[in-house]
Amino acid sequence: MVLAVIPSIINWTRYVAMVLMVPVFILLFAAYLPGEIKAKVKHPFLVAIKTWALAHLIANGDLASIILFSARFSLTLCSTAWRRSAGSRAATSRLPRPARPATT
Repeated sequence: MVLAVIPSIINWTRYVAMVLMVPVFILLFAAYLPGEIKAKVKHPFLVAIKTWALAHLIANGDLASIILFSARFSLTLCSTAWRRSAGSRAATSRLPRPARPATT
């Protein structure tokens, strides 16, 4: 009885992955086309890759898939964090520079 239930538990993850893939394609197109999505989501390509990796982590349970998709997910998280810190550094670097002394 328990063995008959296990395949049905495993198969539902494919459907979750399919549902998560719908916004992935929308975000991928939004990354390269002008529009409101690109304006609201700062980096739609990174969000699409994160969602793609998460969907595949949910659907696939073997070791190779876990290593591949968790690495891709963590790289996009690091990239997002790096872009945020670079953005905050760029905002503070707009301060006026001190005048250079005149050289003779």
